[in-house]
Amino acid sequence: MEIYLDTANTDYIEKYLVPYNLSGVTCNPSILAKDKQDWEVLAQLVKGDKKLFVQVLATDTAGMVKEALQLREKYDIIIKVPCSSEGYKAMVELKKAGVPIYLPQRFIRLCRRSLQPSAVLTMWLRM
Repeated sequence: MEIYLDTANTDYIEKYLVPYNLSGVTCNPSILAKDKQDWEVLAQLVKGDKKLFVQVLATDTAGMVKEALQLREKYDIIIKVPCSSEGYKAMVELKKAGVPIYLPQRFIRLCRRSLQPSAVLTMWLRM
């Protein structure tokens, strides 16, 4: 099982990430704003075998893809994309480009309401 810190608080990251052998850190724009932090600072703290999940800020498909590709050029991070029609389109483009993305639970729940459970995985693999 992988356990992640859901924070942008650098004190918490330094205190818990390595000593408790956590898998990494995840954050979104509201967490970054609340903690008055920048994702680049987090990328300096979360390295080695630890994973950092960062959500793009853009709201349109092209912007999300561009931002994700720029982030990946600088840092080894996993991209989080908002659950929206533009976000779903961006997920498809990023998957085609080989960019590791986080598949939101909301996406899976929405699919489960309208599809058989096995179809959710098949649909994701085809994206």
